[in-house]
Amino acid sequence: MRWTPWFLVMVLVSSSVFAQVEVDQWKNLGRGTTLWPQVGPTCSGGTALDGSLENGYRALSTADARFVQRLTPPTYPSGLTRVCACWIGRDPIDMPFNFLIYDDDGQGGIPGKLLGSVPSVVSIPTIFGQEFVGESCAFLDLRTESGGLYIGVQWDAEAYIGFFTCSDESLTTPPAKMYRSSNGGLNWLPVAGTVFPKARALSFRGEFVTLVDPAPPAGPWLTTSALPGYQFKSQIAGNRAATLVADCVPETLCLAGAIPTRAEAFVRIIGPRGNGFLWPEVIRFTVAQVELWIQKTPAGPINYYKLAGVSQDSDVLNGLVDREGFLP
Repeated sequence: MRWTPWFLVMVLVSSSVFAQVEVDQWKNLGRGTTLWPQVGPTCSGGTALDGSLENGYRALSTADARFVQRLTPPTYPSGLTRVCACWIGRDPIDMPFNFLIYDDDGQGGIPGKLLGSVPSVVSIPTIFGQEFVGESCAFLDLRTESGGLYIGVQWDAEAYIGFFTCSDESLTTPPAKMYRSSNGGLNWLPVAGTVFPKARALSFRGEFVTLVDPAPPAGPWLTTSALPGYQFKSQIAGNRAATLVADCVPETLCLAGAIPTRAEAFVRIIGPRGNGFLWPEVIRFTVAQVELWIQKTPAGPINYYKLAGVSQDSDVLNGLVDREGFLP
């Protein structure tokens, strides 16, 4: 089972040429030298690194360089709480950048929806120095039920030409799924290949925590003839039990909150889709937190979904799609 929030992302197209820095240009980066251990307190999960970093990659002639790598949590469901990356700097200078987290639901398994970003700064104190930077992303409330996430960085490679993201080129490192973009994530190209033929993995890491679904709240289950074979419970704003709206659109469960006749969330279950699963979909019309429990009856599995609350002035009301929700 897998679900992720969705929202609209506007992108601008620009051109870029990517280039590789050969390892012999870094005197303090000898092949096989361990810079950062694979397991540590900063970010320990979901990486293919073998513990050594042999090179650094960068982009040229672009103000929007993006490198990402697919990471998978050790257990499901998992929450992503921290993201980390290694940088190499030619000059002693501070550089602002953003951590990026994408869903892995793009066509053919490439990065899909942008789930969030976290601003950060890397400080390189010496010439040809390196630094491992981590930031908390728990506030994004990202939950992974299956598959993985693409985690990486975005920086102005045109203004900061002396910064490179660390890479692992050890033959013993399993090849990771890595992509790069220079146009806001509109198009993605593999990192490994003609440009970076020795690339095995990037230095991006994530800290995952195992999540435990809360039990359904007390009270009766909600049912509707529009979605036969399922029953529902929902809470809005953390403590308000949702109720059914009688006058609802076809094949949809409409849930009310403060006002019994006003829908604050739509629920649908569509399919089976091409992957053989039925897909629960949730659309909300409130800034308050929305929680939903769906059980396939009789006595079937219970799926839990949560849409975190957003600020009152938010321009985005996100929804969700679970592409592995229920088997027919």
